[in-house]
Amino acid sequence: MDDQEKWMKTLNEIIQTNVNTRVKLDDLKLLFGEDRTNDYSTENHSVKLKDRCEITTDYQEENTLIEPCIQENDSMHGIEREPDEEMELFIKHLIHSINDPDCVEGELDFRSENFSIERASQIWHKCRLLILRNFYDQQDILNFRMNVTKFVYDLKSGRVNANGKSTYADNFYVYDVDILRWDLLLPSRFFPRELMENPTLLRILEDDRVLGEYLKLLSYGLVLSEPGASEQQWHQDAAFLFGQYDALVEHGIAGLQWPSNQITMMAPLLNITHDHGPTQFCIGSASLNGLLGDVDSLEFWYERALERSPSLMSEMSIEDFSMLLDNDCPARMWRSTELNFGDVALWDFDLMHRAGPNNSTDFRSALYASFARSSRIEDANFYGKIEEQDFAEKSFKRARFGIPNSEAKPLTLTL
Repeated sequence: MDDQEKWMKTLNEIIQTNVNTRVKLDDLKLLFGEDRTNDYSTENHSVKLKDRCEITTDYQEENTLIEPCIQENDSMHGIEREPDEEMELFIKHLIHSINDPDCVEGELDFRSENFSIERASQIWHKCRLLILRNFYDQQDILNFRMNVTKFVYDLKSGRVNANGKSTYADNFYVYDVDILRWDLLLPSRFFPRELMENPTLLRILEDDRVLGEYLKLLSYGLVLSEPGASEQQWHQDAAFLFGQYDALVEHGIAGLQWPSNQITMMAPLLNITHDHGPTQFCIGSASLNGLLGDVDSLEFWYERALERSPSLMSEMSIEDFSMLLDNDCPARMWRSTELNFGDVALWDFDLMHRAGPNNSTDFRSALYASFARSSRIEDANFYGKIEEQDFAEKSFKRARFGIPNSEAKPLTLTL
């Protein structure tokens, strides 16, 4: 068995679906690296078929057409499909997500005796979204908020320069997202080690179904919206790894056939109510990543898929499908989550989401961190012997921190 066959087998074990055989060797190297061929443990990490297919009994009986779960004896082999067959598969994955209670309303309470890392990884694998209640010690969050509050107010007043750069050589560290809404890369001195090195967080992220053992911190900082900030447009934090428009055509892979590559974590610095404009998620939208190249063609193949499975129309109308292709989200796919102090939300960069309008009198603020899948090769080549470094030490070497200029200048919040 050559490397490509081994890595295809491993990819199918992680995803538990039939990945197209057109996936290229160079693409697989991005995920596994040359010396990770034998690292994957089916016994420890393989998602059982029933975990991928976990939906309510009533829904299963009433919707027998929903079969995103493949036969176990086929799960280790990529197959070639006609375009309408491929489109049907992605649509069924999407429909499965928007009817799965774990994706629509599921959340885990860290303080519950029923909490488990395995359960968290299962939910992530299906939904690319994970809500963890009571995850952080509130005193740790309070300490972090106290440390950064003065910096934010000094930034607004001009005592700290709003101009600067980042350790990634960006020519800014404050980014105006919209009027009254901005992101802030924090300097390394505010790095919340007790939050970023939380052992449960790292164990979840290190699961192969999430990011894998060789994860890295990309950046961290604050997302801020002032009273009166308007609702955001639906967006992703980044496009699909192989391109948002032609990944299936050019690389033979799209949607949930590829594991998560980058993840955003958000922990609010106050209790988020409806008036604060909680983050809304477009459930299932990650299923269509890499398919957005030719809308007319995709709608044609969707109609062809309907000919194969007419009942799809009752689950996903052509109007809803077209909205998704236009980077919009049908209302039936919305999920709005009001996070409290100590709660955490994790979502895939590929999942569409938006912040609601801030109709409160509060400064809505949250800690964010972005993590990415890495490889042993990358780490060894660029960061030395990583097994001798803890997560914080590795993060300080490669994460994206803000560096304010020394000359003071007041922050302006208009685009």
